Amino acid sequence: MNARFALLLWLLCLSALLCACASKAPAGLSYYVLGENTTTRAAPVDASLPALVLESVTLADYLQQSGLVLQQGEHQLQVSRSHLWAEGLELAVPEVLLGALREASPQYRYFLRGRDFVPESRYGLRLHLAAFQATDTGEVVASGRYQVVEAAAGREILNHQFNLREDLRADGYPQVVRQLRELLAQLARSIVNDLPGSRPSSNDPPVSAEPARVAP
Repeated sequence: MNARFALLLWLLCLSALLCACASKAPAGLSYYVLGENTTTRAAPVDASLPALVLESVTLADYLQQSGLVLQQGEHQLQVSRSHLWAEGLELAVPEVLLGALREASPQYRYFLRGRDFVPESRYGLRLHLAAFQATDTGEVVASGRYQVVEAAAGREILNHQFNLREDLRADGYPQVVRQLRELLAQLARSIVNDLPGSRPSSNDPPVSAEPARVAP
């Protein structure tokens, strides 16, 4: 009888300990989706259009984690522990960029290597993101390099560095995410406008004259 009572007491103590640990779980975490979380029906695509394939997207090492980054000064980076990407940027950026390319120009069919069945392509696109963050001076920044290769000839036709910046138009991380997505849209327009024979497009949003701020 004493043994059974001791076992019951031990189980009650263990249950109380587990409840206490659960109550100390991190609270106040915010998760952000880079893409617009909406479902739209894909429009028919002319199969005779040339294909542009997004071959790869690589990220700077410090972007390969779940926290949003705030740049402080020229050389310091702070990774948030409470404002987190819902999906890794290595997955989210290619999806958002591909959608932005489709919006930027209807002159091509767009495919993502590793996800789509890829037909014979005219161009292959590779992107490296060196920065993708907010700053303590009230800006959002996307910088890096993209390369476009003409598939048939196997030759590089574009190799451009980019450094896109915008003043934050409102405070807070939700606005940071919104404007980082807009910077990818600007990048997509730049890429398709630089392709041989492309018709230029200009839909860049207005930039605020008074920078906002993001709390660390």
